[in-house]
This record gives sequence, structure tokens and C-alpha cells, in this order.
Amino acid sequence: MSITAFKFSRAGLIQTLSAVDPESVDIIPEGFNNSIRWNAGHILSAADNMLALISGYQRLLPTTYSDFFKIGTSPRDWSTEPPEWSEMLNYLKQQTEQVENLFSRNEKPTLLNPLEIRGISFATVEEVLAFISGHEGLHHGTIKAYLRLIK
Repeated sequence: MSITAFKFSRAGLIQTLSAVDPESVDIIPEGFNNSIRWNAGHILSAADNMLALISGYQRLLPTTYSDFFKIGTSPRDWSTEPPEWSEMLNYLKQQTEQVENLFSRNEKPTLLNPLEIRGISFATVEEVLAFISGHEGLHHGTIKAYLRLIK
């Protein structure tokens, strides 16, 4: 998996999210536990955590993002205001730029530690980027389904 696939996946996500009416990002469709904002924040937060395993990547997000968007959380349980939608979109763009910059250098980034998920070890930068892109695709599809359900 190359940086090209990551950029392609992220560009599609940003295009979708940029077109979303901010008034609809907190609607939780019937039968679901999360909203568009939660899915976007989960993508962003999970990617920030995984990318931090790559040499040269600097975390972008405040630590509070994890409280809102880690697996098992739901907007129904939030007791404080979530991050602003425009801030989240800006972080997605900044994160993309940082990853692009990492791969534009002469020195190839390395993996500081393997990514361990459910007993599976992702041991190379390419494997981590592939997982991030697949994870984003899953949640991007969920966001698109939510958009159809809330129309």
C-alpha cells in the first residue's frame, strides 16, 4: 500500500464531509449508536493514534478527542460539547498534509512499534497505512449511509 492509496481515500472522505450540512452532523439515525460527527472524529482520532507509530509524525489532536471518539463511545453519553465541525475538517486536512510531507522526504519513515489489533500485528509502515485506509473506508461508508437515512 502506498501513500497514494491513503491520499485517495482521505481526499474522498474530505470531499464527502465538506459537503455535509453542519446542522445534520449530530443526528443519530434510528437503530444506530453514533452520528456523522462521531464517525468523522473516530476516523481522525484513530488515525492520529496509529500514525503516531510512524517516525516523524507529530500528533495533532487534543487529548480530549479520545474521550469523545474512541471505540465504545457514543454521542448519547457526551456530557460536554464535542469539537467544532470546522475544526475537525481542518484537522483532517492537516493530518493528510503531514502524512504527505513525511513521504516526500528523502528518508523513508519507519515504524516505531507494531500496531497490534485483535491479535494481529501490523509490522510495517505500509501495513499501518493500509489499515488506516481500510478503517476510514468502513466509516466513510457508514457516513454515506447516514446521509441517505437522515435526508
